[in-house]
Amino acid sequence: MENIANFASAKVQNQWEMERVFSSNSPFYHVCSKPLEEALLFYGADDKKTALAYLAITNGELGARLLAYSLMSNHFHLLLNCTNPELYYSMFVEKIEIFLSRHGHPGIKLPKQPTVVPVKTLKQFRDTLSYIIRNEYVINQNVTPLNNIWCSGYLYFNELLFSLTAEMKTVSAKDMSSRIQRTITKSRDMKLPSSAVIWKDIVLPSSFVDYKLAESMFKDARQFTVCVFKNIEAMVETALTLGETPLTPDDELSGIIFTYCVRKWNKKPRELAKPELLELMQLLKLTYHCSNAQISRLTGMPPKEVSTFFPLSAKQQ
Repeated sequence: MENIANFASAKVQNQWEMERVFSSNSPFYHVCSKPLEEALLFYGADDKKTALAYLAITNGELGARLLAYSLMSNHFHLLLNCTNPELYYSMFVEKIEIFLSRHGHPGIKLPKQPTVVPVKTLKQFRDTLSYIIRNEYVINQNVTPLNNIWCSGYLYFNELLFSLTAEMKTVSAKDMSSRIQRTITKSRDMKLPSSAVIWKDIVLPSSFVDYKLAESMFKDARQFTVCVFKNIEAMVETALTLGETPLTPDDELSGIIFTYCVRKWNKKPRELAKPELLELMQLLKLTYHCSNAQISRLTGMPPKEVSTFFPLSAKQQ
């Protein structure tokens, strides 16, 4: 009974309060580095651990708030609360480039200017955070938005995580020797903020990501989950705003098109007549920006036949 009572008493935000929190803490920005085309930015877990330390340091240097992050192999996404997102980007990137140059990758340079999208509404905030933590998930079958330490998705509404964290042997940066700090930052010049908490050799994101502020933008854990997994059209729109190609896993689109076909024609997707199938293909291409190969997989239409409706450019062939 105690567990049921605790569940029932979970905090539920009202819309007015969420709008007030959003407006009183603005501005927010979605900052994205343009993907490197012929090189990696992070060559493995050790590089990403170092990048987490640099995020903590940059936060401290600028007094910024980081609400969400995703470290991909060749680019990264950040959701920031600060006055100068371009400066945050340049300071973070400078640290990464120095690290790369000292560890065998001196030629790798990130673009000087990031893609910066102001987050102007509460809905856009939710969509942006969801998009960021889905970034690895849409291309990697081994992770979800909620189990990947290289994105912040596992921090939100995760009571189990913080129960476990309380039992971990952690140390505050302020209690660490300079020698150990140099080992973590891979630098003699950079010092972790005193608020940083370290477990083994990783700076815990819970000590520098303002996940509680991010949580306050959602009514409850259920709304957060729906935004991450169900609001696919918003994810497509966010990608297009960034100038990226929208990517949606086949299994998510399968559910969407099954519902669409049953509601519109009372048929399963593989039972459609040719005109209905063409309409479905147009939906996948125009609304979800699917590739021809994905349309073929989802509809059962042979690839050559799909290309007669949506001819490929010379670059795509």
